[in-house]
Amino acid sequence: MNESFSFATVTQADLPLIRQMYQASFKPISLKYQDDQTDPFLNH
Repeated sequence: MNESFSFATVTQADLPLIRQMYQASFKPISLKYQDDQTDPFLNH
């Protein structure tokens, strides 16, 4: 019972944190393809 509640709370509370971490993991790739669309390899 308590586990379910804790899980839901942690999920909602850490939702932004998890999302931020997920984005941070793909940040270099995203920026590479978005910011350096012309010369991603050269700029790297």
